[in-house]
Amino acid sequence: MQAYLIGVEELFIKSLEKNDFCQEKYFICHIYSLQGDSLGNVKPAYIKKLALELIERFPDKFTDDFEENKVLVEKLTTISTKNMRNRIAGYIARIMEDRKSKNET
Repeated sequence: MQAYLIGVEELFIKSLEKNDFCQEKYFICHIYSLQGDSLGNVKPAYIKKLALELIERFPDKFTDDFEENKVLVEKLTTISTKNMRNRIAGYIARIMEDRKSKNET
């Protein structure tokens, strides 16, 4: 695998010499996928702000259970899209899970 990475890096350098920035993005992503490193999921700021505001307003209602949070987000907000509702509920579940684990230690 290391030899393959060296080959990819050489192609990456060649794409930089040609000023081919589309290739640059591809190679950076490709190198990360080969190394097994996860870049993670970056949540947009508006998802984080909404989630934190909901937790601040209703601290006792939310739990670390995604399904319960999904129903609560739908009841407490006027969010129209399922995708946004799920992203907010998932982020809330993650925050509550982190808080729960911090309290246990």
